Amino acid sequence: MDRLQLQLHSARQQFADGLPLPAGLLPEPIERSWERSRAAGLSPWQPRLARGQLDVQALTDADTQLAACVQPELERLWELIGDSHWMLFCVNPENRIVQTRKPGGIDSPLSALHAGRRVSEVDVGTTAPACTLMDGLPAIVAGNQHYLQEFARFFCVSVPLRGVNGELLGALDLTGIGTRNAGTMLERLKHAALATENNFFHALPGCRILELQHDPRLLGSPLQALLAVQDDGTVYAANRAAQQLLGVPDYRPEGLTLEHLFDRPGHNGLDGSPQLLALADGSRLYGRLLAQPAAKTRPLRPSHTPLGSDRRVNARFEDACKAVTGHLPVLITGPTGCGKEVFAKALHAHCCPQAPFVAINCAALPESLIEAELFGYTEGSFTGARKGGAMGLLESAGDGILLLDEIGDMPLALQSRLLRALQERQVTRIGSTTAAPFKAHIVAATHKDLGALVANGGFREDLFYRLDGLRVSLPGLEQRLDKQQLIEAFFQRPGFAPLQAEARHRLLAYHWPGNLRQLENVARLVGVLAAGEPSIGVQHLPEDLQGQPVAPPRSLSDATHDVIERALLAHEGNVSAAAKALGISRTTLYKRLGSR
Repeated sequence: MDRLQLQLHSARQQFADGLPLPAGLLPEPIERSWERSRAAGLSPWQPRLARGQLDVQALTDADTQLAACVQPELERLWELIGDSHWMLFCVNPENRIVQTRKPGGIDSPLSALHAGRRVSEVDVGTTAPACTLMDGLPAIVAGNQHYLQEFARFFCVSVPLRGVNGELLGALDLTGIGTRNAGTMLERLKHAALATENNFFHALPGCRILELQHDPRLLGSPLQALLAVQDDGTVYAANRAAQQLLGVPDYRPEGLTLEHLFDRPGHNGLDGSPQLLALADGSRLYGRLLAQPAAKTRPLRPSHTPLGSDRRVNARFEDACKAVTGHLPVLITGPTGCGKEVFAKALHAHCCPQAPFVAINCAALPESLIEAELFGYTEGSFTGARKGGAMGLLESAGDGILLLDEIGDMPLALQSRLLRALQERQVTRIGSTTAAPFKAHIVAATHKDLGALVANGGFREDLFYRLDGLRVSLPGLEQRLDKQQLIEAFFQRPGFAPLQAEARHRLLAYHWPGNLRQLENVARLVGVLAAGEPSIGVQHLPEDLQGQPVAPPRSLSDATHDVIERALLAHEGNVSAAAKALGISRTTLYKRLGSR
């Protein structure tokens, strides 16, 4: 412990006894936080991280939206600075954690800091996010600058998050054991905060987003200026970069229109391609008008998304987003329970969240009703038809996502009608001669081999090729590179007790034949059985997980390949680092990867 930290340790004891702090020992914001912590009745020696000591509540809708906007930025930042002794999190204005990114180890001292927990000064004393929320400024709190001795091993740095009105919506924080380059960490957090604030703009309903910058290469970056523009060309909101770039006085400029700025009426001539625009004062900059909210603004929370950190799944998801944006069909394949429908819902949340999401289980609908359900019908078109008729599911999908789940089970007779609707982009209700436009993005899903069905005459070849625009093959849970992280995420939800080591071992060793669906059900069951318990033990697991865990036999080449894949994932694709960690040469690593 260096001299300053020793001074702080001694001063904290005296301060807790009611004595004043030595002048200049602490920065003023931290000194004020110590005073508030003492006034709240906290003792510096009182442990607060233990289970039951921190206030836990379910997240509100506003918290969920904040978490959605910040998640992609936490993921990007984690790729740069993630470490086993560090974590990133976002808090709301009440200092309640709404989103985290942290290492997978449940035994980490940081495991108590999870979504739903409040970490205000009343709860844990002085921290960087507490100072940021109080003063609205970046903050760094290191070691014994924390009011609680329990936090003396931590280093934390935080920056404010501001909404589209300039209001303080929360704070981004990096916390860990040890020290980091404070200046570098602060700049990276500021960069992530700017990107998150831009996500707030992209999520604004009823507005289109105009991106502006002097350098077209900065369009789409956190440094771009953003204007939220209404249909009549009125500027609804301007981000911080736009205020500086355009001289706009406030987040919500009154009476400002695109015509005032660029001497052009409304959106005239603006589209998704970068264009050189002339401002009214004669200066020039590049701009492009987005047609809809950016894909990155509405991610799902980790415990409810198939994405996780498996780079293969992430890469295919990015491709699928591009396919949907380009109006190409997406065909999702994979074993039962691997998350095909959740993947489709994530596509909807990213690409067209304001439009409908309609899922049709082709295996569940009775064959006698499936045609009416899909295409709709007019009044009197058949016995039992509803008065006034009914819109079919294809038509009700609008310009959103239509998920054709279990498409391999659709009757052959109906496949021809579906093919015609997809080809002509029109839907005709039963009993009608008038066609309605069919505008939905098509996503199909199946656990069956459609190619084999085609060969055996069980599926139309022309429909198969109509649906097979971009194929996404999702792995089962046992084959996922992020299996451990996904399992731990399901058992780190708010209200869950810590996992005992043996229970954690059984969960990780189990082969999960039902994949993510089975994992979800097991987590829900354990949450009920272990409610009120101090920890989750083997006795809380289902019977088939309580026995000695035995994974299904696997070939040596498969096991070797998975070990290499996990090493590459841990070292962010760095082949040299992965080879070094495995104790083999780069050449050997490449050979073993290619031998499968």
